[in-house]
Amino acid sequence: MSNRFMRIISLILALALCAVLLGGCGKEDESAPTPEPTEQAFDPAAYVKGGLDAVYLGEYSDEYISMLGGETKESCAERYERGMQVSLDVFCTYFGIEYEQCSESVRTELLELMHKMYKCAKYEIGTPEQIGEGYTVEVKVSPIAAVAQTAQEDYPDFAKGAAERIASGELDKGSQSFIDWWAKSIHDMVNAHLVSPTYLDAQTVTVTLEKNSGGSYAFSGTSLADIDALIVSYPA
Repeated sequence: MSNRFMRIISLILALALCAVLLGGCGKEDESAPTPEPTEQAFDPAAYVKGGLDAVYLGEYSDEYISMLGGETKESCAERYERGMQVSLDVFCTYFGIEYEQCSESVRTELLELMHKMYKCAKYEIGTPEQIGEGYTVEVKVSPIAAVAQTAQEDYPDFAKGAAERIASGELDKGSQSFIDWWAKSIHDMVNAHLVSPTYLDAQTVTVTLEKNSGGSYAFSGTSLADIDALIVSYPA
């Protein structure tokens, strides 16, 4: 869906910024001797983990920030919040929540749910392998099951019951109270599965880091989109 595509693009842009900025890390005056190539200081595993932590957990280690060459925790936090809003758009579209029509208090609760859910993101960074001037890094992702559990275990009966109450005239689908009730009900179902979060079987994505023409490392291929599609499972 288009919102899911937006979420993936948000991730790619956030991590691509790190790649661009890394091109300036560790550079000195060209007139000074450089005993070792600049890329010796590049830590591909820390780069990948730091980028994923920033996007999903809202965590920015000093090591990660130091790799960004002038970037701040504040600017990383701004991108994190934008990513959470895109994730919320995907979530609301999936469950038929009219986010813009919800009351402010319900919108706040929904956004807080995104923070809580993505804080449960689970991934392990493997040992990097150097291939020429680039690297590959395996990332093992364990998909968060809360949305899938809600969709498969809770939602069918909930939606059926709501449809029956609408048909009988008990609920007015266009009313503010219904819009908020629907959103809050979905929120509560997913939130219940996050009290003790469970995960689907782990899957491994191989991330490729390659040097671009400017000498900076960048993510190559579709690996970032593949990771993002796994973090939270959205059944078809």
